[in-house]
Amino acid sequence: MKKNKLYQLALFGHPVNHSLSPKIHQQFADQFKLAIDYRLIDCNKREFVDLVDVFFQEGGHGANVTLPYKNDAFEIADNISHRAEQAQAINTLSLDKMKKLRNIINEKKLNIDIEEGKAAKIKHIKIAVSYTHLT
Repeated sequence: MKKNKLYQLALFGHPVNHSLSPKIHQQFADQFKLAIDYRLIDCNKREFVDLVDVFFQEGGHGANVTLPYKNDAFEIADNISHRAEQAQAINTLSLDKMKKLRNIINEKKLNIDIEEGKAAKIKHIKIAVSYTHLT
């Protein structure tokens, strides 16, 4: 990530006004001296796909997806991780170099970083991290 670039980020879902995501992402950005614009996009099911498309066409870098649209995100993603395939749901989207939507969670690296204490420290926020292994 480039430090002087403004990263356009968003959370899609319904409802989203209760979300702590903007505050959490801002804590990470501040720690690593990154500029972000994290938007909450409350949308209905009919709007979801079009709004995701517009977000990335207008320069969006990454999006989180919350209920009830995780299954819809799976349907529109081009590149899907093995675990997302198993779950038939996606909670994080970005564009790859070919401008295709992809699921960007690297579950193994996240798990290792948390176990080894490498994850970034967030001040004044309590977070519960859940990790589900699908069999």
